[in-house]
Amino acid sequence: MINDYTVTVQTRRKNETEIVNQHFTLPAYCHELKTALMRTLQDVENCLIDLEQESDKSMWSDDTKESFAMIRRNLLNVANSIERLPFGMSYHGKPIGSMSSDEFQAVATNNI
Repeated sequence: MINDYTVTVQTRRKNETEIVNQHFTLPAYCHELKTALMRTLQDVENCLIDLEQESDKSMWSDDTKESFAMIRRNLLNVANSIERLPFGMSYHGKPIGSMSSDEFQAVATNNI
């Protein structure tokens, strides 16, 4: 039932002209957000590899290892929370899984 809920992602220019609308199921949208965070985590790791000039993490400085572990833990926690979001949402105390999909509408707007 939760897969019947859709999120419309609108991408707009700064002058508010619409470029594109994409439609996702709510779980797919949350999965896309999780995936984006995971890519960000990989970007951070690649940046640290470049800065440390060492791909073997065991060779990183203790400060770098500690900082990366904190960033990694935080991003993974957020990514997993986002993916679980559709299954824990409620509206006026009513779980959205028990609502008809006609009652649910979500629009996310990305301004570029």
